Amino acid sequence: MKKMFFYAAAAIVAFASCNKDTDVVIPNNGGEVETMEAIAFQMNSGFEVTTRGTGAVGDALGSANNVWNGEKLNVFMFYKDTLALAENLTDGGAPYFDNDTVTAPKGKVSGVAKYDGVKYYASNDRYDFFAYHGDDAVTVKPTLVGDSVYTVPFTINGTQDLMVAKAKMTEKELEKADSTTEARAYSAYTARRGYQPTFAFNHALSRLVFHAIAMEDGVASKTAEGTYTGLSIDEVIIKDAMTQGTMTVAALKEDSLGIKFDKNSLADLTLVDRDSTNMDPVTFAAKGDTARLGESLLVAPGVTKYETAISYSQKKIKQIGTTDLGVAIYDTTIVKNTYTADIKLADNKPFVAGTQYKVYVKVYDNKEIELTVKLEGWKHGEDVDLDSEE
Repeated sequence: MKKMFFYAAAAIVAFASCNKDTDVVIPNNGGEVETMEAIAFQMNSGFEVTTRGTGAVGDALGSANNVWNGEKLNVFMFYKDTLALAENLTDGGAPYFDNDTVTAPKGKVSGVAKYDGVKYYASNDRYDFFAYHGDDAVTVKPTLVGDSVYTVPFTINGTQDLMVAKAKMTEKELEKADSTTEARAYSAYTARRGYQPTFAFNHALSRLVFHAIAMEDGVASKTAEGTYTGLSIDEVIIKDAMTQGTMTVAALKEDSLGIKFDKNSLADLTLVDRDSTNMDPVTFAAKGDTARLGESLLVAPGVTKYETAISYSQKKIKQIGTTDLGVAIYDTTIVKNTYTADIKLADNKPFVAGTQYKVYVKVYDNKEIELTVKLEGWKHGEDVDLDSEE
């Protein structure tokens, strides 16, 4: 089984101001005039939450599919260097962003995320921003643990792409910004100079993308009447994968962000199509044909092998005789089986977070079981006496 791997690009979304016409001018205590800058990532209305994971965000580095697709992200806004929720005094002291939902752009590698309404920086405070993507693997609100981290439990089924990031200035921004601007990120001061929170998301899981190759003509055979009799791959399962754990979505120390799996939370993960709850059976047009199986499976990194079970079926038609009128008589059998194998890398290296691996499955024709019987003459063996008196 051939295995190749590619690095998935870090997805970037800039929470940048796009509402300069909504700036409000107010007098400050010194009698001067100061502009209040909008924290203006606006969200599209009418979003419907799906009942299953939306699949991997983006694709392999360099792929045309490595773009955002309107995914939902959750945002926290704290006072600088703390985990104290920043209060919006123009909204009665309610938190600015307390696990609030924003929407990533569509069809772009990076771009402005949107949220509902417009919120403005206070004049003098500085803030930290954290964001994560939990999809439907996260069903509860993160909680503060001690005074240093916000965490949330998750349960994956192979379709969710977990990501987390802290907003910080990009390398290009740091090259242009002076030390004062860098120290005051993020604030109304930096927003007026064009610097808004930017999140560089890294994928926390490893991605397995499955392909199958037809190695023989019989895999894709057809009858003279055009009836398909080839082999069909019906299901792909990863056995006993870790599925539950804890994600740290905000922390005083940035290197604390990320996920940790419970090693005892083992369950099977089933490959499905994107936006579906199952995988359509995959067939082959001809020998040498390569077919993509499902969307992908997102699994825990740090593991050295994954056991996979691939279920397949094939309709086999064989002539077993003729009628008295010379009409052919056929026997039709549906052959079903499951192939198991370990997915592992060279030198037993562990799978790496944020990395996509292509798994190629070579598919061969099911062969008829033929039994050959050879008649051998009896040979005289030793006589054995059984005596009840002994």
